[in-house]
Amino acid sequence: MNKKAKRVTPAKLLCLVMAVMTAGSLLLGALTRASYRHDVADAAQSPDTKILYNNKGILTGGKERNGTFKEALFQADIIVRAELAGPEEYQFQALLVPLRIKKVLKGDVKAGDFIDFYEISFFSEAATGEIAYFDVSPFNPMQPGREYIVFAQKLNFHPAYQARLERDVYRPVSLEASYFLPEITEPPILDESKPVYYQEIKDNEFNCYSKEQRDAINRVKKEILSSLHVL
Repeated sequence: MNKKAKRVTPAKLLCLVMAVMTAGSLLLGALTRASYRHDVADAAQSPDTKILYNNKGILTGGKERNGTFKEALFQADIIVRAELAGPEEYQFQALLVPLRIKKVLKGDVKAGDFIDFYEISFFSEAATGEIAYFDVSPFNPMQPGREYIVFAQKLNFHPAYQARLERDVYRPVSLEASYFLPEITEPPILDESKPVYYQEIKDNEFNCYSKEQRDAINRVKKEILSSLHVL
């Protein structure tokens, strides 16, 4: 007995086309993100990657959303002494790092806990098409082998997404600065008339373009660390 051939209606054909287009878009998006992360990771290691803004912030130049810079820091959900616990993850205009908490100065966490933390500055594509280091803050990304005083605000996601995360995720309290080394440092003064390359400055705690800027940052930093009895 002959079976009737199934009829392909316009509606079914449209659904098939949309499904193929959706799958293609998802695949293209995944490939694009992977390519972006690869390009950014390469740029972070390249001696040719420049810093973009020559940030001249002094940590006292304006009001934060909840008061002064110092007041904003102390409204953090957690204040901890922490160290890098693994490699950074390069996201779109974001740099996510895993931290191991060494000591708790404030907050509902404990020593030995691991958290993910979004740093302030990041690597991304500049208007020129080159990958550059966007120094949103004068403070450079955290480096392995060092401990930092971190001021962080917890990010609360949808419960379904939160349940998929390995660790709680935190963001900076302030875009001016949200982590310090626990001692006073004196980074070299940079010459803003020349290109500044990330590999040359990444080991400096922060970037400065005058002695006045360096002294101003250290005055604020010393006051905050003294309040925490770190200095």
